[in-house]
Amino acid sequence: MKRFRTYSVAIVWSEEDRAYVATSPEFPGLSGVSNDSSRALADLGEALTMAFEAFEEENRPLPSPRRASEYSGQIRLRMPKALHALAVHQAEGEDVSLNTLLVSLLSRGLGKVEAESELSGKLERLLDELRAAVPGPVRSHRRAAP
Repeated sequence: MKRFRTYSVAIVWSEEDRAYVATSPEFPGLSGVSNDSSRALADLGEALTMAFEAFEEENRPLPSPRRASEYSGQIRLRMPKALHALAVHQAEGEDVSLNTLLVSLLSRGLGKVEAESELSGKLERLLDELRAAVPGPVRSHRRAAP
């Protein structure tokens, strides 16, 4: 039985490693790295299996798995008074609650970051393919961060 299936797993593309990196937040320092996301996950599984064995040999308890229910959907957010006032005025102008406005702005911002990261990874992989297929230099024209 694969005990690691009860633990959290994240698989992300790493520009630095130019590969997928699979990690488990409950086990910092363990990872699986591969050009294939499924292989990265399998490598993480092997690392977790070895970690479980080491925990058992040392008679140490395994970390508790994270559960999705840990998130209440509520946070307390501190911000400058001027930003608070600006947000309240914008919410009033759009005839929505302050909560609805802030959730909408956070969702758009996080979605934009995720989309930009995904697009950047795809473009870099395309450039790699071009470099491999076209003789001579193919340079990346990166835009400066705002």
